[in-house]
Amino acid sequence: RFGLSEPRVSKSEITIDKRLLHHGDQAAIEHRLREQLGVQTPTTDYHDDADQIQVTFAAPGKRTTVTVNRDDGKGEVETENRGLLGKLGDLHRGSDSGRVWSGTIDATAALLIISSMTGMVTLIALRARRRNGFLVGMLGVLTIVSIYVIWVPR
Repeated sequence: RFGLSEPRVSKSEITIDKRLLHHGDQAAIEHRLREQLGVQTPTTDYHDDADQIQVTFAAPGKRTTVTVNRDDGKGEVETENRGLLGKLGDLHRGSDSGRVWSGTIDATAALLIISSMTGMVTLIALRARRRNGFLVGMLGVLTIVSIYVIWVPR
């Protein structure tokens, strides 16, 4: 893949005020982390344990995970960027892409289904092309099923 989706991981450390860790709510902690790290991606995961707090900020192709120790306020930041192909892969799957993008994927799927159905109706109406059209359609279905059966792990 020419290195376009190879993850680039960087690690760093931060320090958070211990009072915020013990008395702050989730929104305040997330806000402080955003300010300190300059992160603009949405929060996708938040774990609040007795010993530590872990916050993950993610968007298509990139992820930042911050783990902060409650006792001393020191935190480890791990940032992963998977490049252009990683971003495209996440957009294709709808991973960490938000509600609007998920809706766009669903609407596109519905439009493709409607387009396919109207094509089938057209083939039924065109007697001269009906047989060849449905044969090509069946070949397409058989090809996809064969690829799934042979190469997709189960």
